[in-house]
Amino acid sequence: MPYKESQNYLTILKLFCINIYLYFTAFMNYLNIQTEIFIILTGLIFIDFITEILAVQRLKKAVRPTHLKALVISKFVLLFIPLTFALTAKILDIKHYEFLVYAGIDIIALSELYSVIGNIYTIRTRNTLPDFDVVKILGDKIKQAIEKNLDITIKAKDEK
Repeated sequence: MPYKESQNYLTILKLFCINIYLYFTAFMNYLNIQTEIFIILTGLIFIDFITEILAVQRLKKAVRPTHLKALVISKFVLLFIPLTFALTAKILDIKHYEFLVYAGIDIIALSELYSVIGNIYTIRTRNTLPDFDVVKILGDKIKQAIEKNLDITIKAKDEK
């Protein structure tokens, strides 16, 4: 490929990345989420991804492409949790919902920290720490909140 043609492709790629970043930043601003915190969370998830691969290799297990795909998808969808909190709060017109969004981000960050520490522990000792599923915990808490809210709503309608 001639030099000039490769420069054109590089310019198009740069413009594409800049546009994605601008749309992402505008979306984060709309949801009142600090872009920097979201990018740091993404970096933490990436560190967990790398340490998990190293831990699997240290345990002398095969790192299969299907395992890698599942790992990438499971880590990527974690980023949807705070976005979903924010979008839901916008739909429900909840004032000062940022607390809820940042609580979700904090929980995910702490979960990723525990996972990274567990992976480093596995790399050093070839033993594993017990897992806990933060998504299940969040799901259970949200389910309890919905059931409580529905229960209050039903009781209020019954009293009328």
